[in-house]
Amino acid sequence: MPNRLKYTFLALVVISISVSGFLPRKVFASGACCAITQGEKSRPHISLAGSYGSSHEKIGGEQFNLGQSALLLKYGYSLFEKCTIQANIGLPVSTKLNDSNGFRGSGGIIYGAGIGYELPKFIEPINSYFLVSYSMSYGLLQKTENEKGRDSVFIISEIQSALIIETKVADKFGIYGGLRAYSGKNRLKNSITNEKVDGEREGNYSPLFGGRYNISDKISAVAESGLGHNRVTSSGLIYYF
Repeated sequence: MPNRLKYTFLALVVISISVSGFLPRKVFASGACCAITQGEKSRPHISLAGSYGSSHEKIGGEQFNLGQSALLLKYGYSLFEKCTIQANIGLPVSTKLNDSNGFRGSGGIIYGAGIGYELPKFIEPINSYFLVSYSMSYGLLQKTENEKGRDSVFIISEIQSALIIETKVADKFGIYGGLRAYSGKNRLKNSITNEKVDGEREGNYSPLFGGRYNISDKISAVAESGLGHNRVTSSGLIYYF
């Protein structure tokens, strides 16, 4: 195994052990908007990715199984040498809340912004970053047995932080991974009666891993997956300006 890869996995283990003792252990919700899509921080870039999230949601005391897929468009820009900002907008392609009174639907909007900071190097081949982001997701829904049209909106507001490390394992290929912590609150709103049912504020933390391949100097392909109780997977392309 190359030394860079050894150092990467060693750092992941150390970070996981150190951070896990300080993060909340409640494990619940997460939508498709939580994909990070790690691009090269030194260059302005735009990315387009498909994302899928699956988890549990508590709404009005009931637990639902959430499955959501989305298309996410993100723009990253370097403010100065070690600090970057990111803005994103997305489309929920499919949203499902399944239980005895389930909902399903497509359409809506996702939007948000974040900021990242490159941390000092502790091992030469490895770069590390701390990221914080906030996003809102509105998924249009209807009752499963109702074929008359969309009558509800599923809303998720969430804040996410992540500690990411990355390194190159080949000339055009790099890997990254780390831990993310999440806190979110959901709401189910009837768009006809305006009745609102609020969920609990929930949080979780989980590891994530990803890879990025530089197809050319301007284009990279990226794929990542969050592990643990809730899962967020994504893949897409990044274009550098």
